[in-house]
Amino acid sequence: VCELTHLFKGNLGEVGIKNMNDIFFDKNFNRKILKKWVSSQTSMLTENNGVTYIEKIENQVNDSGQSSIVPYGSDDPTEWLGFTARTNLLSPCFILTPLKVEHVHVVASKRKQGESKFVLEYIDGLTCSDAPQAIHLYKAALKIGDLYRTSRNNISCVNETTFPKYYLSKEKTLNHLYEISKAFDISGLVNFTSDSYEKYSKYPIFLNHYDMHFKNMIYSKGDIRIIDWATAQFSPFYSDLYVLLRQAEQVDADISVIIDNYKNSAGLAELTEEEIHI
Repeated sequence: VCELTHLFKGNLGEVGIKNMNDIFFDKNFNRKILKKWVSSQTSMLTENNGVTYIEKIENQVNDSGQSSIVPYGSDDPTEWLGFTARTNLLSPCFILTPLKVEHVHVVASKRKQGESKFVLEYIDGLTCSDAPQAIHLYKAALKIGDLYRTSRNNISCVNETTFPKYYLSKEKTLNHLYEISKAFDISGLVNFTSDSYEKYSKYPIFLNHYDMHFKNMIYSKGDIRIIDWATAQFSPFYSDLYVLLRQAEQVDADISVIIDNYKNSAGLAELTEEEIHI
């Protein structure tokens, strides 16, 4: 039951990585650029038959000349894991699929010198950052509560050699908190002590998305779909819930509704303020 029997799933069906990529990228698409940054862009690809995908292209390379998405020169997905802190493209294959967590499927990927690209299934809906609402946070709380429950129940299904790559160790935790404190000016995070880590490391381990902002939520058919699992990590911290709560004021959302939705979906009878804010 726990075996990962396929790596990708999409309109192409379940086929090998090389064959799938050859078939996919030989197609003719109508391309519409949705967003463009200095080193990356997101586009909508549409086939003649109307089937639509989302394509992400990354042009930035690091000091060693490697793509910040996947390393060059390997068709072995196991070598793509953990390449940088934010770019585990294949995390759906190695953790979300065995955990039975709902996710957007990777359809195809391709690399060449100076550029890496991957294609995802298309979700027809509203990117919540374009028009954030309180209902988005309420629905997202149900999703991440379910993520808590599902990932705890199925954690044994993750390959034992894969798990450490996605486990937020003490060192990773301190580095992660430092980066967050710089990016979002959240005081107190850098003072997270070793004693505090030891205390909360005794809590149950579960999967966190670790970037639960409006930009990574799509409101579709009255529900929330979560995208961009590049930062997903196992940890004992309620980090996703904390991030949702910090966005509540932006849309005048009721914090108690967010917490109650999370607890009910996660199957938690109690959740203290200290646990949330750690």
